[in-house]
Amino acid sequence: MVLASGDYSVDLTSTEDNTPLMSNHLLSLVGNTNKTLFFYAEQEYVDNDNDGNIDENGDGIIDEIDVNVFSLMVENSVLSSIYQHEIEIVNLIQSDDFTQVAVFFVRQDESISSAIYHRELSYKNTGSILLKNNSYHVFVIANNNGSSIILNSFELIINEQSNEQFLVLESSETSPTGYKTTLFSQTPEQE
Repeated sequence: MVLASGDYSVDLTSTEDNTPLMSNHLLSLVGNTNKTLFFYAEQEYVDNDNDGNIDENGDGIIDEIDVNVFSLMVENSVLSSIYQHEIEIVNLIQSDDFTQVAVFFVRQDESISSAIYHRELSYKNTGSILLKNNSYHVFVIANNNGSSIILNSFELIINEQSNEQFLVLESSETSPTGYKTTLFSQTPEQE
């Protein structure tokens, strides 16, 4: 959506039961900017008596989890090259097993260990990478106790018709690995 510069209040409500998720969230926009606002949920273990124990009754199950909604504002790319394109990676994977992920863009004559295009990102952070037109096998990797784990992988073709993209990394209950990636254009096509 196109908005005039200014300060806005954003409210989020669940469509299932009309429950408020976030109220009076400040969105401040300056003129002539192109941004994308991501909303994401974060789980937090509740320790009501502040004793450091989240399993108060000792049954091996976390007693209470709060879910909070936060936002992340990202500048959209202003590049207009037909030979290279920007991928803005957004890491929204919250895990107790690892603190950051690495994303490798592996060309046909490379392996993960020799790939020149890669970024490491902590949770709730973004990072951009410029990719030349080519075919890539993309790997999202995490280190857990000294072992590299593939969270997701997919094929990506960047060519003259490609747009600047967002690559969003998220947890997923339906994915076999428990994680998914979503790739979409930074600026929607004009109708």
